Amino acid sequence: MIRAFLLVLLVVLAAGATESQTTRPAAAIKISPEELKQFVRQHLGNKVSPSDNQYVIGDFNGDGNTDIAIAVTIEEGRDELKRNQVHYLSADPWGKKNGMELDPTATDAMGRNCLGLALLQGSPAGWQKPAAKHLIYDCFSSFKLFPKGRVIRRGGGSAGPTPKLKGDGIVLELESGATALIYWNGTTYRGFGLRGGD
Repeated sequence: MIRAFLLVLLVVLAAGATESQTTRPAAAIKISPEELKQFVRQHLGNKVSPSDNQYVIGDFNGDGNTDIAIAVTIEEGRDELKRNQVHYLSADPWGKKNGMELDPTATDAMGRNCLGLALLQGSPAGWQKPAAKHLIYDCFSSFKLFPKGRVIRRGGGSAGPTPKLKGDGIVLELESGATALIYWNGTTYRGFGLRGGD
C-alpha cells in the first residue's frame, strides 16, 4: 500500500516537474538586459542587438519546449543571419510571399528602419539552446503573446481561412495601425491579418 502511494506520488511530482519546465516558468522567466544582449549576439550575430529589451516567452511551434521571441535591431547584421543559420521569413499577411524564406541580403527582401522579430525555438534543454532560429522583419511598435487556446477574432484586415494554431502566436501592432498574428503552421511562420491599417 505504501509502495503504491509512493509510486503515485512520484508520478504526480514528475508530471508537475514537466509542466513547470514547459508552461509555468515561461511567464516567470526574467532575463536581464545584459543576458538578452549576449544571447542575441551569440545566436544571431555580433551586429544584431535587442530593441528596448522586448521579448516574450511561449511555445510557438507547439512541441512542448519553451521558445523565445525577441525584438531586434538588424540594420547592420543582415549578412550574419545565414552564417548563424537564421531563416529569414516573410510574414506579411497581405503579401504573396507570406511564409516563404527569403535572402536577407537581397536588395528587395528586407526593408529599412524597422525591427526584426527573432523567433528562437527552444530544445528540450530550454530556450537558451535553440533548435531552430527564424526572423521576420516589419515596422511594428509592440508585440505580445497570443496563447494557443485563445479564439482568433477576424477583423477588417482578415483574408483567407482562419488559422488553427499549433502553438502560441504573437500579435504585432504594426506602425500602419494594422494588427497581425504571427503563427507556426507546422512548417514555417506565417502572418494572418487581424485588423487592417492605413
